[in-house]
Parts: sequence; structure tokens; C-alpha cells
Amino acid sequence: METMCTKKGVLIWSVALSLFPVFLFVTKRYDYKDLFLASFVFLLVCLFSLITYFLPEAVFRAWARFTTWWIPLQILAVVLTPESSGGF
Repeated sequence: METMCTKKGVLIWSVALSLFPVFLFVTKRYDYKDLFLASFVFLLVCLFSLITYFLPEAVFRAWARFTTWWIPLQILAVVLTPESSGGF
């Protein structure tokens, strides 16, 4: 299964998508207490994108194949996990 993503595309999409929380903060849809969270997410995503940008092509392809099934699996796990009832 060949992925259609490129290093440059991943970097551009990660920066664009990680700027969304910052945009919401600027438009006052976040409280000021969430500025740190938005900045942290932005920096973390950009850091990982920069790391993968400088990887050799074979390693990048292996990472891309791994994430094509891991991210949907994680989303499914979060959606199906019940909320805490407050007890042990």
C-alpha cells in the first residue's frame, strides 16, 4: 500500500492544522488559560513534523505507513472509551 504523502506535504499540513487552535484563541473562542495549551500543541506538532522532514525517505515512508492505521485506531479508541464515573 503506497501512501500519497510527501515530506513537504506533511510539514505544510501539520503547520496549517496546528495553527487552528491559535486562530481560535485569537478570535476569543478560547479563554486566556488555554493559550498555553494552544501554544504547546502548535510547538509539539511542528517539532515532530520538522523531525520527520529531515528523516531519510525510507524511514519517512515507514512512518507514514504506520500512521495511516495508527491515527484512525487512536481516534476510535478515544471515541469508544467511556468517560470516568468519578469512582475507582
